[in-house]
Amino acid sequence: MRDFADLERRFTELLEQSSPPLTHSEQREVRHFVDHGEYGVALETLVDIFVEQAKVPTDTIVSAIVALANRMSMDTQPILDRLTQST
Repeated sequence: MRDFADLERRFTELLEQSSPPLTHSEQREVRHFVDHGEYGVALETLVDIFVEQAKVPTDTIVSAIVALANRMSMDTQPILDRLTQST
């Protein structure tokens, strides 16, 4: 069982680290999914924003995304591939 409070805390920290390059509107979009317990969709949306908007995540942001994906037992390689593809 996942610790949902921990996931939400990690998302909050990640979104704080992501401003900029993410706009407030983009952060709200991700936050909407987090607030509704859709953590996987939130993470995929975050990655999509970086890729589709050609935003370059810092190493700290990439590390936080990977840590969050690991915490959610997601395969991190496709996420890393997409993020590095955008740079």
